[in-house]
Amino acid sequence: MTPADLVAYLAHLDTRGLAGATRRRKTYAAKSLFGFLHRAGHIPHNPAQGMLPPRSEQTEPRVLSVAEYQALLRACSHHPRDAAITELFLQTGIRLSELTRLQVGDVQLPGRITREAETVGRLHILGRGRKARWIPLNKKPAAPQRHG
Repeated sequence: MTPADLVAYLAHLDTRGLAGATRRRKTYAAKSLFGFLHRAGHIPHNPAQGMLPPRSEQTEPRVLSVAEYQALLRACSHHPRDAAITELFLQTGIRLSELTRLQVGDVQLPGRITREAETVGRLHILGRGRKARWIPLNKKPAAPQRHG
């Protein structure tokens, strides 16, 4: 195995249309394998030592269409818990991991909900890197309607 063989392998992965993250993962796997084989004395030199992993593509998050959004809300409309979770997730844009960590004490609702900005609730979110932030709730998630 030579460095040229590894470059050809990465080129082959690229022609197969694999994502940059996949090619990157496979590069690190090859570097790890050949590094181990070299340190263990099974091969005289590490052909992957100079390999540079490809960049991962930065993709924009996919946004639901209006029809998809409405279908999702209809699908959970007969389950108040699921509807409230779905509305909260869609209206606030919080990460799924943040949503699953929410506690009752993290939700602050006003005594009376109106259309005025100061009467909406807010969420205390513990995000990535354990950074805390407050997210205002608009009228929909602050006042989930009961279905059924």
